[in-house]
Amino acid sequence: MQPVEIRIAALIFLIVVWAVIIGTAMDFFAVDIPMSLVALLHR
Repeated sequence: MQPVEIRIAALIFLIVVWAVIIGTAMDFFAVDIPMSLVALLHR
């Protein structure tokens, strides 16, 4: 693959991973999301 294709693939992979992590976190913290977690996400 060309470097650009590798970067695009890596970017898509990271987005998918983040989507899974955030989705799981929202399931765990659906009732009460810690302010520290919100601060980390917005940093």
